[in-house]
This record gives sequence, C-alpha cells and structure tokens, in this order.
Amino acid sequence: MPYVSIKITSEPKATPGQREQLIAMVTDALVVTLDKDPQTTFVVIEEIDTASWGVGGETVTARRARAKRSPEADSDARAITRVIESYFDGIYRGDVALLREVFHPSARLIGFAPADPRDAALPETPGFRGLDEYLQAVGSRVSPRDRGEAMASRILSVQRDGPLAFVRAFVPMLGYAYTDHLLLVREAGRWRIAQKHFVHGLWPSKPA
Repeated sequence: MPYVSIKITSEPKATPGQREQLIAMVTDALVVTLDKDPQTTFVVIEEIDTASWGVGGETVTARRARAKRSPEADSDARAITRVIESYFDGIYRGDVALLREVFHPSARLIGFAPADPRDAALPETPGFRGLDEYLQAVGSRVSPRDRGEAMASRILSVQRDGPLAFVRAFVPMLGYAYTDHLLLVREAGRWRIAQKHFVHGLWPSKPA
C-alpha cells in the first residue's frame, strides 16, 4: 500500500484540476514503474505557506521578492552606494571637486556640532550652510588623510523610495563622531546628495 506525500507552496495556489492531474500522474507512475495497485495507492498533496518554507537560509517569500527586484532597482542601489563612497572619499581627502560632483548644486547642510569636538554640549541652534560655503570650508582645512587619520566612514542604513533615497552614515573625522542623514535625489537618471543633516557625538553601537 504505497503512500506518497507531495508538498507544494500555497502560492500560486493549485487548482482542483491541477491537483487531480497530479494525483493521477503520480498514481500512474507507481503502477507502471512498481506494478502497484492503483486502488491501494494513496497520494496526499499538502500546501505550505511560502513564509513557512525556507531554502538556503531564507523563506520562499523572501527569495521570490528578491528575484522580482527589477534591474532598475539594482542599478539604483549600486549608484547610491557609489555616490556615498565618493562622498566618504571626498571628505577624507579634502577633494572639493569630487564633493561638488556628488552634491546637488542646490544642496543644503544642517547640523549640530560644537566648535571643539571635546565639548560634549551641542549648540542650541543648528548651523546652516549652502554648498559653496561648505566646500570652501573643506578646501581650507587640513584633510583627515593629511592628518594621518584612518578612513573609517561607513553606511549604517539605506532606504529608497522611488527617486528619493535616505542614507544614514557614520563619519568619524577630525576628532568628531558625526552621524550623517543624507537625502539623495535622482534627477535625469543621476543620484546626488540634496541635503546633509549631521550631529556630533552619537557613536553607533555596532558596525553596519
């Protein structure tokens, strides 16, 4: 008395006709291959939710969602990462030309940081800068690289909503421990930083 158990995912759901066909084909295979009596051959079909079926360390739900990601989404993710990495490199080397490439011409910078990084108290009001004023300040200071500092900036999180992307990054340099909140916009297929919000003194608890 053979007993065959078949497990399939519940999405897409098998129709009654597909179930009947599957049971008939499996029964016929046992009859032809093993000479089994079809009247005593049992075939059971069990449907399992995709969130309860794991393959390779992730659920079928997650695997299917990842497989459906469009090439455009993957391209955007890579482009955003390149922009942020160029931003990290630009502030580390004091490369004003590179920073001007990654920032939108209308970019605004808003932040809370004391004049002395050893001062634990943040100013009561934020500092506001336009892009040109910011780049002038970068170009006039000794860069972290020339000070002999290691480049330790890293991305903490990325969220993309269509033509907008929000990046949270940790940027330690010049004695400061900056947490940056960067708003990127995609314009004519190009991603650039439109806003930079930063605060000193919030060390992340663990690496990204």
